[in-house]
Amino acid sequence: GVGILAALTPLLFHLVQAPFGAVYDQWLFNYMNNLSPLSGLMLPAFRILLITVCILPTSILIGGTLPLFCRQYVRQTSTVARPVGWLYGINTLGAACGCACCGFLMIPTLGIDTSIYLAAFLNLLVGLTAMQLKMPAIIPYIEPVVEEEEEEENAEVTPSEQQEAAEEVPAADSSDDEQQADDDDDYDDDEEYYEDEPWTLSNPSRVMAILFFMCGFTALANEVLWTRFLSLILHNTVYTYTLTLTVILLGIVLGSILTASRFDRVQRHGLLFGCVQAANAILVLLAMLLPASFWAQWTNSSDTSSQLYLIAAIMLVPSILSGMTFPLAIRFVVSEPSHAGVSVGRMVALNTLGGIIGSLLVGFIFLPNTGMALTLKWTTGVGLLAGVGSWMLLDTSTLRLWLVIGSAFCWLAIPYVMPTDLPRDYLNQDNNLVAFREGTGSTVSILRDEAYNVLEIDRLWQGTTERTHQALAAHIPAILHERPEDVLVVGLGPGQTARRFLMHGVKKLDCVEIEPSLVELLQIHGEDFQAEWLNDPAVSIIFDDGRNYITHTKTQYDIISIEIGQVFRPGLGSFYTREFYEAAKPRLRKNGILCQFIPIKFLTKEHFRSLVGTFVDAFPNSVLWYNTHELLLLGTPGDPIKLSPARLAAIELDERLHEDLAYAYWGGPDHYLNQRHVFLGGFLTGSTGLKKLSSGARRQKDNLPLLEYMKNLNLMERDFHKPIVELIQENLTSPASILSEQLSEADIQAGTMVRDENLRSIVSSAYLEIGSTMFNQRDYLRCVPYLLRAVNYLPANAEANFFLGNAHGALNNLDLSTVYYQQAIAIRPNYVRAHTHLAFMLRRMGQTEGAIEHFERVLELTPVNIQALFGLSQIRSTHPDAAIRNAAEALQLASTAARYTQGTNPQILMALGDAFAANGQFKEAIEVAEQAIARMGGGLQTEGIRQRIAFYRQKRPYIEQPALPNAFPGQNPGQPAPANPNSANPEQAAPSPLTPAPSNPAPAKPPQS
Repeated sequence: GVGILAALTPLLFHLVQAPFGAVYDQWLFNYMNNLSPLSGLMLPAFRILLITVCILPTSILIGGTLPLFCRQYVRQTSTVARPVGWLYGINTLGAACGCACCGFLMIPTLGIDTSIYLAAFLNLLVGLTAMQLKMPAIIPYIEPVVEEEEEEENAEVTPSEQQEAAEEVPAADSSDDEQQADDDDDYDDDEEYYEDEPWTLSNPSRVMAILFFMCGFTALANEVLWTRFLSLILHNTVYTYTLTLTVILLGIVLGSILTASRFDRVQRHGLLFGCVQAANAILVLLAMLLPASFWAQWTNSSDTSSQLYLIAAIMLVPSILSGMTFPLAIRFVVSEPSHAGVSVGRMVALNTLGGIIGSLLVGFIFLPNTGMALTLKWTTGVGLLAGVGSWMLLDTSTLRLWLVIGSAFCWLAIPYVMPTDLPRDYLNQDNNLVAFREGTGSTVSILRDEAYNVLEIDRLWQGTTERTHQALAAHIPAILHERPEDVLVVGLGPGQTARRFLMHGVKKLDCVEIEPSLVELLQIHGEDFQAEWLNDPAVSIIFDDGRNYITHTKTQYDIISIEIGQVFRPGLGSFYTREFYEAAKPRLRKNGILCQFIPIKFLTKEHFRSLVGTFVDAFPNSVLWYNTHELLLLGTPGDPIKLSPARLAAIELDERLHEDLAYAYWGGPDHYLNQRHVFLGGFLTGSTGLKKLSSGARRQKDNLPLLEYMKNLNLMERDFHKPIVELIQENLTSPASILSEQLSEADIQAGTMVRDENLRSIVSSAYLEIGSTMFNQRDYLRCVPYLLRAVNYLPANAEANFFLGNAHGALNNLDLSTVYYQQAIAIRPNYVRAHTHLAFMLRRMGQTEGAIEHFERVLELTPVNIQALFGLSQIRSTHPDAAIRNAAEALQLASTAARYTQGTNPQILMALGDAFAANGQFKEAIEVAEQAIARMGGGLQTEGIRQRIAFYRQKRPYIEQPALPNAFPGQNPGQPAPANPNSANPEQAAPSPLTPAPSNPAPAKPPQS
């Protein structure tokens, strides 16, 4: 039955799409317009109902297998835990093997449907085999009787009937009798360790049923909580889910087998059950409240084995304890072997029901409304309560009172001994957290990165308040379409793409976002993210999965923009499949455009060809456009995409559009996209070139999620994107082919030159990423060659020059560091980070006037730049030259920095203390300096603050000696200075790339304007 029903599930999932799609638009409309108080629940409830119809029959049959096995193999009252534990353990071991095999092998090689059919076939094979096996006869079922009727019932059984019943038990059970005798001997041997006390309850089985329900509640609730917790440490992938489930199942296997092997002879099952539950609750609480730095040191998101070790460290022991509870609970409620099947079935049902309720409450109510920290206390509290209930209601020894007191003390004390603030401490490891929200499916946070705020979901970058390439995902399709009226954006992010569509006069802008807390956070920080566009009457926010919306809505659009690029995340690969494009095509009007990121940062050459080929099959009229490492594919079911000279001229004539396109991907004003030739230089190739480069490539399908299971290769293994860039270069199309009317030859040639630089920037950015990563890991000597290669590939790469300045500064090559910073500023005059770091470097070199000039320039560009506020405040309050000091200005600067960091950054507090002291406010100076020490937690900088406090107590401000301050370019306030660069190993050189670095590391000259 399981095999047949499982084989039907792919068909059933396909069939239920029609009834859901039939009501989708109407019910969504009712929900969006608040036409019914239940409108928000109707679609989710109907979806759950349809899914239930598909999988419930199979699940019911699966749930019946273990009770049937227990009915067959439990044969003695004294040894219930042994067969139940072994059966449960072996069954769960099969589940663990199936989970690992399916997640790591079957789905990525065979596909989803084939994996289901294979599993169904194995179920059929198991069923047919079982039917052919000769099983031992089961013990005759004895009807349970109530206690007061027991004597009467026994009297009604004649001696001849008793003899007949005895003869029905097979002779083979004599071995069981021998085992019973052995067990009786064991009981005699161990009798001194156990007290023989009567039960205090008339029906302890009912108490155990309630406690086992609570066990199921906490087990599944903790699994949901663990999944959210892991997202704070690891980047979630399909392998993360497989590893998590496999570890949990293996833990259950170990726990159940341990119980089967050791605990049948234990008489105080209530005491032991309570100990297991209490230990489980306390261990879960302890593991999740360990300092964030403890788990961070063991983390390597790109290494599967590292993920496995981390997941096992968090979950394995609690899972072992969970596995012990089932055999113990069954041992408690089964008093007659013939009742094993019924008892196991009832207990499994109660435990599973508790798990369902626990997972739903935690996932949809507790986490989004009370947060991870309080949810952890609730779930572990329920687990501890189950243990206390077992001690108090199912045991009578005096030891139980001490256990209750001890476990309660531990549960209350752990949060005070280890006051980890979940999830804040994991999000705020660099003291730059601005705000966060815990949503239904993820944790959304805003971090401060020097002058800008950065939006993250589960610690993955989503965008920033600084203008980025995301804005072009709106401008490019809108300019190519010419007259878009109705636009759909899937994936809101920081709103950079969505709000740009409003610049093009659209009448309707629908934004589909799966995480409501993201919109809430944007609205709260609307000034930073310019989120006032959310209140535009043309804008509608639809909270749903983007794939689900496009599949079932009947609404048509002029442009559909898919703002999804991190294809390794579970489920996101479904936006690049043949089935998705076929579903999206009817949602476009005749000449509508579908625009989508192609994130080559995560792709190999073959994956790139596969994505392009799948897209072009659905949209034969397509173009590929440069947009940093996230290229844009644009396709239409209508006429070929063309760029009219009128729309191209609009980027220079439309004042609002011209201002917003004053942005360069990698250079400075000479490469701003509000120039016709620069904008045209983004065009890479058209339909002919795309079909050629993707010819013979494997196509993406829902059934075979290749993207989600692709191997995680680093940039060196991908050869710095050179294979993809070379493939594009071999299939370039003239910029003239995208134009509806001919431009001047000068514009075409200028656009072609920009396009060549754009392609080189992809390789340059790959070298830059390697070099900057090494720099952040303080591997300063090895990072320099990679950064030099980034500059060699693209001399106008301002960021590569900036990081070369950082690297040489860390290596104490101060003069060369300033040259590279100045080079970056020459390329991009308003480059805030370069100005900031150059200011710190000049201050380090004793050139205070130059440092002040650049700090002030930074504050002109970004008035709340924390580093500039800190650096200039320190100069104005502590500089040895009285003519340079300005106490009032220092206090204003430091107070602003402290306000924006919410008093959490110790170095900002230190600077505020210096400013208070410079103004004669020594009491306030001492208070904030002591707060800085409390947050800094030790080290040399703590001693420096203590010296300051000694000055303050003497009513003296702190004045620097005429020596080099210990700040350095690239150091954020609150971060320690780098290790001694002289300790770096000069032999650790980077491998030679294809383009050699110059022998003399002189900075490249910027292009002449």
